[in-house]
Amino acid sequence: MCGLLPFGVAMTPRLVMGYCTATLPRATAQILGMNINSAIRCQVFHKSEVVGDDGEPAELLDAHGNACGWRDVITPAFNLCMERPTATPAPEGVVCNMRTVASYCHVHLSSHPQLASAMVRAARAGSCVVSLLPSATEIIATIFGGDVAEIERRLVAVSAHCDYPLHVTEKIRRCTRNLVDFEKMSQEEVETKMLELKDAGVSQLYSVDVDYLRQMSPAAVFTQDACRKCDASSSEVAAALDAAGLARESAVTLQPTTVDDILRDILQIGHILGEDGRATALVSLLESRLRLVARAVSDACASEARPRVLGLESVFPLVASGQWLPDMRQRAGGIDALGGVPGDAPRRLEWEEVLSSAPDVIVICCCGKTAEEAVQEVAAHFLSQARVWDLPAMRASPPRFYVTEHGPFSRPGPRVVDGIQLLFSLLHPTSSLTLTSPTLAPSLPPSSRHALQLKGLEAATPLSTSTQEYRKGTATHCNT
Repeated sequence: MCGLLPFGVAMTPRLVMGYCTATLPRATAQILGMNINSAIRCQVFHKSEVVGDDGEPAELLDAHGNACGWRDVITPAFNLCMERPTATPAPEGVVCNMRTVASYCHVHLSSHPQLASAMVRAARAGSCVVSLLPSATEIIATIFGGDVAEIERRLVAVSAHCDYPLHVTEKIRRCTRNLVDFEKMSQEEVETKMLELKDAGVSQLYSVDVDYLRQMSPAAVFTQDACRKCDASSSEVAAALDAAGLARESAVTLQPTTVDDILRDILQIGHILGEDGRATALVSLLESRLRLVARAVSDACASEARPRVLGLESVFPLVASGQWLPDMRQRAGGIDALGGVPGDAPRRLEWEEVLSSAPDVIVICCCGKTAEEAVQEVAAHFLSQARVWDLPAMRASPPRFYVTEHGPFSRPGPRVVDGIQLLFSLLHPTSSLTLTSPTLAPSLPPSSRHALQLKGLEAATPLSTSTQEYRKGTATHCNT
């Protein structure tokens, strides 16, 4: 039994066969997620017997010759009763490590309405996965509520860019290596490097650890195909799976373009992990927070117009943030100043488009950057443009211009709700309703809820930064 089960098996000339009923003891019921003493129909048909290390039969018999369990088995798989007049229930099979159920019983899947789905769910719960996508890593960590031991058991590898929650990801093996270290480069340097690679005919920016994939044989590998520089693409993952001798079907490509898509991805990942209940509970929590935002928006917009919001994910080149970002702006009570709608792809902009958009609020979230990292680039490439200062957002007092951390915006996971709540506070600073952003799992570190801005929110302590300093690109860090 490969050392997995605490016994061996020997062939015998005796045929054991017949129909039987098995009831679930606590351990098996817990593994399957079914009620204790649930009854399932089975049959046995074998010419072998369980033996101990000494080669002697492991089946125990009572004084009347009836089976009463297996030697050295503490946790049986079933309480089994053969369908014959003199039969009595007896422990049968074994449960090992609360993950493996071994038995002679051939179960009839149709004998209990929950059995088939319970077995699939239990099998998934024992499998491992690989996440080559930061948002999928965040979703998995949140589904497991920050249980580091369980996350490490199930999530056996992540990509080079998976860095949240850090106390979890820093302990998990990296399974990709990037040809270019974009995180240490400015947006201008990234743009120049991407053009160089394109001219050189380089199509793959990431290498995947094929040997480790082969060793771990994950049930699923989460990937994306939205951005070739953000992480390993679905085509790169497919090639790695081929090289590892694994089925391409194990690659799960996530392609959310709206907030609802993100919630569906959480449910899909939970289903693949065999954690449907936890994923459903997480989505219910997020939906309740979104409903709270919707009510707050309704109240705020009853007395004021929705502000026009310009959202950028890059300032060199100028790129309008798309996909789920227009949805976030809409849910936070804004109007997309560029006319974007939920699901629109990110697109490059000309300066004339920015200037003609007449935004009341500008929110810049540079992909892959913290607010602190992005603000110097914003000053150099955006605030240095003289005509920017004629935009309504910049003429406001104080200017309504913000640079935010990318995590709650550019990563389509649970933290997008934090991002929507942050946007609401920026778009409707006079709202009397305070939207809190609770940590999604008690043992996870709270997500950053900071924005860099040219002047503090009205609810914050006013700052004495002058207009002339604004034009030099000075920014101030302020909690929101």
